[in-house]
Formats: sequence, structure tokens, C-alpha cells
Amino acid sequence: MKKVFLLIMVLFAGFLLASCNNKKEMEVTRQEAQQMLASVDGNKSLDHTASIKGKINLEVFIKSKDEENHEVSQTMKMEGSIDAYADLSSYENHFVYAKLVLKMNQSTTMPGIETQNNVMSMDVKIYLSKGNAYLEGTIEEGGKKVTSKIKTTGYFTQESYDDMIGMLKPGEHIEGSKNSLDLIDENNDFKMYDLGNERYELEVAITEELISNMLSFFGSQLEVTFNTKNYLTLKVVFSDRFESLTIRSNLDMNLKSDLFGTALEGTLKGKISLDIKTNVSKPSGLPSQETLDTYEEGEMPDILGS
Repeated sequence: MKKVFLLIMVLFAGFLLASCNNKKEMEVTRQEAQQMLASVDGNKSLDHTASIKGKINLEVFIKSKDEENHEVSQTMKMEGSIDAYADLSSYENHFVYAKLVLKMNQSTTMPGIETQNNVMSMDVKIYLSKGNAYLEGTIEEGGKKVTSKIKTTGYFTQESYDDMIGMLKPGEHIEGSKNSLDLIDENNDFKMYDLGNERYELEVAITEELISNMLSFFGSQLEVTFNTKNYLTLKVVFSDRFESLTIRSNLDMNLKSDLFGTALEGTLKGKISLDIKTNVSKPSGLPSQETLDTYEEGEMPDILGS
């Protein structure tokens, strides 16, 4: 038995080593890496199915002064997840499924007033199919709980589909790019790996300088100080199309703002993870179209952006 176990371990170790050896770091310049990325046809990814899995866990603390110069503090905690699947290859065959789980806890403290707390939570499943929107699940806010299993016919029109595809299609603002995805510049640290069979992996660390430049849109009215360096990394796996995108963010920053004429300062801490894959299989266990059509007609909540 020990020999059999040892043989299995040797074979398993050999498999892992072989898998690791397929990933080889490449020596490429920034320009070469960007050219490799620019050659990926962004339209090809729209011909495939896609899945999204994400988690968020954030805490925001803000303090300011009211008109009488009393300190007001607000805290918001947000924790949730998304598990979604989409086939948008054509309007006739579109199908979108998303499970959203979210809990938000907000508290406000003011002098002479009892701390106010507001809790909102949702655990819902959403479907888009045959031009209709379907929702089942529970939404709770302010002590009121609503459990629904509703549909809205004609919710997702051909025009809505065209608008969505238009947003997903690659733009034309980067000359010579088939996808207009510009991730590599002088402010980014990156690594490129050869995965074999003309597949590649790009790892990009988004720098503090790049984020600061993005936030410069708000001018001197918004000041951000980062307390950690490794707060945002991207991984893109691609061949002739985009295969996957992984986002990992570990946030720890201080904020100062005068955007609305009131001095604010606070902190933002937490983690965000997002995994997007293309050309995936449809999840099992989903309700049939016949089952969805039995849902009662109702109005979709604002979470669908209606």
C-alpha cells in the first residue's frame, strides 16, 4: 500500500511540475507587451459565454463638521458577492443569470442625537431571457423584508441589447488596437508569461501614481494617501481572444475631500476580488423557461437599473 501511495504522489508531483513548466516568463519591452495585447480581437470574446465571480468587503469611515461646527461621523460596511453567467451572442438567444448577495450597515453619529443605524441586505437571483426580466429572492431594509418571485415582460428589448453590446465592443480610441485595452504604460509594473500553445498571461500591478493620475479629475479637492503598495493587481490570460481577467484589490487609504464645499476626511479599507472567464458552460440547476414564465408580473426593483 505504501508503494502504491508513493507512486501516486510521484505521478502527482510530476504532473504539477509539468504544469508549472508550461508557464515561462518572457523578456519583452513595454512596447512589445502592449503590441501583443493590442493584437487580441475584442469582438471574439463577445461571441462566447462568460462568467463573473466576485467578492467585496469594504469599510468606509468619514467625519466632517455640520453648520454649527459639530463633528459628524459616518461608517458604512459593505459585504457581498456576485455569481453570474451571460450568453449575449445574439438577442434571440440571450440569457443572463446573476446571484447577488449583499449586506450594508450604515451608522451616523451626531452630537446630542442617538446614533442612527440602517441595515440593508439582499439575496436575490436575476434572469434575463426572451426579452423578459425575472427576479426571485429577499430584500430587507429598515426592518422591512420583501420576498419576491416576479417577472417584467418586455424589459430587455433589442435596443437594450444593442446598447449593451455597444458598450462591450472595443472602442477605436487607441490606434492599431483591436480591443482598445491599454494596461501597460510607464507607470505600471508588469510581467508577461508564455503559457504554451500561443496563450499568454499578463500580470499588471497598478501603481499609486496611476491611480492618483486617474483621481486628478477631481483636482485638489480630493486627496488620497495609500497605506499599502500592493493594492491592485490584474491578470489577463489571452490567445487570439480574451480568456480570463482576474482582479485583486487590497485597499487601505486615507481620504481628504472638499468636493461639496465641506471638509471631509476618512478612511477606506477592504478587499475586492473579481474573476471573469469567457467560453464557459451554462450553470446547472437553473430554472427552465417554463418555470420562469410562471412568475407573477411585477415591477423590477432599482437594483436592475430601471
